[in-house]
Amino acid sequence: MTLDQLRYFISLARWEHVGRAARAAAVSPSALSTAVSQLERELGRELFDRIGRNIRLNPQGRRLIPKANLILSEVQSIQSDSEPHQDAGFLGLLKIGASPFLASGVLAPAWGEFQRKNPLATIELSAPGTGETIARLLRGDLDAALLFSPQSHPDLRVEVQLEGTLWPVVRTGHPVLLKPAASRLLALNGFPFIVHQGAP
Repeated sequence: MTLDQLRYFISLARWEHVGRAARAAAVSPSALSTAVSQLERELGRELFDRIGRNIRLNPQGRRLIPKANLILSEVQSIQSDSEPHQDAGFLGLLKIGASPFLASGVLAPAWGEFQRKNPLATIELSAPGTGETIARLLRGDLDAALLFSPQSHPDLRVEVQLEGTLWPVVRTGHPVLLKPAASRLLALNGFPFIVHQGAP
């Protein structure tokens, strides 16, 4: 059993998706899958239920999580104690929330780079909706969040990272294009549409 196997197991347990777990752990999906499979063989039991392309943490996996976290925490403690004069960067656990799109498309890749520079940092990343994320920030359950169009609140410090315009898109020849330009946006309400979760 290796520390990497435990790290990759924790990441896969958190994401229940090989691709996202691999991005969060800054490794290839095949390396993560191989390490977790080797860990399961060494332990003599499966830690996940695999149904088609879906993967779900099973009861044996849930029992391993606190032990794996304790081992990794102890190793982190030993590393920080044995290198008191070295700047190890950020130490400890960051609890970050994000919309599902930003979690997988922005935070997971950024976390890999951050962890290379701060090897003793760990992350707990959650991806609920914007309202729930803000509620968790206000309760102190999260340290920070990355959201689309966050609501203002006197107890939150909001830093805009990117501003842009939402562009409605229709196919060429769509009936809404027959409307006067000034009323097209309102006319879209009469048609079925798909919109990004953060857009409303």
